[in-house]
Amino acid sequence: MVGTVLLFGLGGCACGGEGESGLVSSDAGQDGDGAIVQGVVGRVTAVDGRPIEGAFVQARSLGAEGPAVPDIGIFSSRDGQYSWPLSPGSFELSVSAEGFEAATERVTVHRGKLATRDFVLEPVR
Repeated sequence: MVGTVLLFGLGGCACGGEGESGLVSSDAGQDGDGAIVQGVVGRVTAVDGRPIEGAFVQARSLGAEGPAVPDIGIFSSRDGQYSWPLSPGSFELSVSAEGFEAATERVTVHRGKLATRDFVLEPVR
């Protein structure tokens, strides 16, 4: 399936095409070639190991003084990968995809580092 997703967030628009994660607004934490250098990366798969394309990933800052999350959300790519530049802090990541139970995990992002958080989604029963 080849497609483009257009979503408008606080900081602009992102267009996710084939094999790309759709970042909704921010490009903070990215280097010049678009690879992120700080934030969270991971993969969304089904229990059978099959990648889930188009899984919707949302982040919520934890703690009263936590960093703002400027993006509405991002989508996983064709191979289930996602990447999201986030400021240092603790976050709750929620992932949802059609036909699957939603999942939530916590992650901590450290200054100048990438945190990895993979998700394995169970099919809806």
